[in-house]
Amino acid sequence: MKNITAIFVGSLFIIVVGLTLELIFIIIAVGYYQLVKLWPFLNDAGVYFRYVLGIPFFILLMFLGGYITAAISKQWVLLNCFIVALITISVTFLAALSYSVLTLSGMVVIAFALLATVAGGWHWLRKSVSALEGASDNACIT
Repeated sequence: MKNITAIFVGSLFIIVVGLTLELIFIIIAVGYYQLVKLWPFLNDAGVYFRYVLGIPFFILLMFLGGYITAAISKQWVLLNCFIVALITISVTFLAALSYSVLTLSGMVVIAFALLATVAGGWHWLRKSVSALEGASDNACIT
């Protein structure tokens, strides 16, 4: 039951925070394109706008989602993080692919998102194991 809760909470966190970040990104993009109307030379940078802002935040979000999933589940950590990654990547890219095709850059983002989610769980796992080792070392000293 704890695994299902962890998967649900991790997925919900990524989806809700992701949608919030997407809304912020859209607001920034609208402001940017208003600037492009005034200064057309900025139009060339618009191509890289989503790569510079969107993808790093998406990868960070996936990492945090994996970390939260691991903190809740505490067992089968990496498998739960992998499942969360599959769910959230499917939801994210299903919406995007309804009007587009999957490109090489899209596949790279999917791979990084999957790795980031599992890395978030692995980071929590490594941190909790080292904390347990430190606690047992302290218990032996006293």
